[in-house]
Amino acid sequence: RPILLADDFLCTTNTTITNIVVWGSWLYDELPLDPTGAGSPSNVVFTLSIHADIPAGEAADWSLPGEPLWTAMFTPGTFEARIEAGQIVEGWYDPAASNYLPIADWTCWRYTFPVDVTRAFVQTGTVEHPVIYWLDVQALPLQAEPPTARFGWKTSYEHWNDDACWAPALDPYSGFWWEMRYPQGHPWYPESIDLAFMLFGGPAPEEPEWDFGD
Repeated sequence: RPILLADDFLCTTNTTITNIVVWGSWLYDELPLDPTGAGSPSNVVFTLSIHADIPAGEAADWSLPGEPLWTAMFTPGTFEARIEAGQIVEGWYDPAASNYLPIADWTCWRYTFPVDVTRAFVQTGTVEHPVIYWLDVQALPLQAEPPTARFGWKTSYEHWNDDACWAPALDPYSGFWWEMRYPQGHPWYPESIDLAFMLFGGPAPEEPEWDFGD
């Protein structure tokens, strides 16, 4: 079933977003099969969107994504996939089914999506007048037959502002979103969930140091 995830971020500069990085994993490390029958982390179509912000208290007790401001589809060959960390023990949470698996994958993938500057989103925030936006991500594996690979967006130790959100929908989407909190059984229950991503324009910044937990 289609599921969208989204998280908010703060803009304080009037800049163009030309690169989007998302960290994710595949349930039980099962990659989508390419036409040769081999597992490939790139045999998937990603749709990424940037939304306006609806502050907490307007549509729900939590803030959520508003109208879509920018959408782009990334097919195989238009993005980069590489292993960020391997031989780790990570959990898996399906918010639609409220299902949490404490041991479900062992590899973290880094996906980088370059955006042509002529089609990129231009942020309009400033230090004096910051703007909150939301990034949403949807992955549709191209594998046609069962078993269907399932992509998950990694959570982040860094927490900012409100909870991440999810919706049972296809991108682009402008309906209602539900907040995301760590489920029962997770050591951080019921704290807010934030998702792992990075946005920048121009050359990539220095590689950060990552700390992976269970």
